[in-house]
Amino acid sequence: MWGRFLWWVNYYGTLHRVPVIGVEPAFTTQNCSRRGQRVKKSLSMRTHLCPGCGLLLDRDHNAALNILHKALQGTVGQTGTDEGVSSNASGQPAATRRRSAAPRKQAG
Repeated sequence: MWGRFLWWVNYYGTLHRVPVIGVEPAFTTQNCSRRGQRVKKSLSMRTHLCPGCGLLLDRDHNAALNILHKALQGTVGQTGTDEGVSSNASGQPAATRRRSAAPRKQAG
């Protein structure tokens, strides 16, 4: 089931020319997206409140910011996009491919 989901995410990323970058999900809901401090919480706790800096966010919003940060750190400026198939931060084939423009016919 998970493999099918990833296939669809990569398919739509390619279709809409949106890069798909896999990241390690460990601690993305527990680490503070502002300071990185680990804030332990149960699965039922839906709010992230960092005792160190006072950041208050929905748990999923905090996780999304952490995932985005990890993805941007791992891309190194999207190296390898000149190749037919490049790899993403997790070493899997990336969803983007370089498309060459077809020669245009000149009018007249």
